[in-house]
Amino acid sequence: MSLPEPERSLADQPAATIIQQIKAGVLAPSTLPKEQRQRCVEALLLEGSTHSQIAQLLACSEKTIQRELNILIERGLIRREGERRWSVYLPV
Repeated sequence: MSLPEPERSLADQPAATIIQQIKAGVLAPSTLPKEQRQRCVEALLLEGSTHSQIAQLLACSEKTIQRELNILIERGLIRREGERRWSVYLPV
């Protein structure tokens, strides 16, 4: 008889798993720590989601998503091409 696997903390879970849990209603987006939210923002953006789609899924404002994107750019995880409404975010 095997023991059940211990639950993995959010920090150990890939962004895709966290996103699936949010979409399934298993995980409330408001409970995400900032770092996990940033990982989800990056993953969703690179999948082609818009700012408003990301904001809706993660239950936060588009302004919050923009701040998260700026942090990801500063960290060198993504890059922005274009200006303002015509900006496109790409992997580095």
